[in-house]
Amino acid sequence: MECKLFCKFASGIFPKKFLLIIYIAMIVIVNDCRIRIFRGATVGDVLLRYAVRNGLELSVVSALRVTDKWGHTLDHAAPLTDKQSIKIINL
Repeated sequence: MECKLFCKFASGIFPKKFLLIIYIAMIVIVNDCRIRIFRGATVGDVLLRYAVRNGLELSVVSALRVTDKWGHTLDHAAPLTDKQSIKIINL
């Protein structure tokens, strides 16, 4: 209901394609924990979301080492895809 009201209200301000992008999210699996985040998110974005969700200090996030499910190290600027699984090594 809120989505329809917002779309109706903002339809005169924003193009419809923009409104569709707002509500699309993806799931990334971090250490067997599902994180919902916006499409186009990077590893760094997901790490920040994971840290806030689990009560970790944000200053530690930049030092974390992240690997994919095959063991390849990922840079914090690397893009992620829907249902991708990553693992934080330094916890």
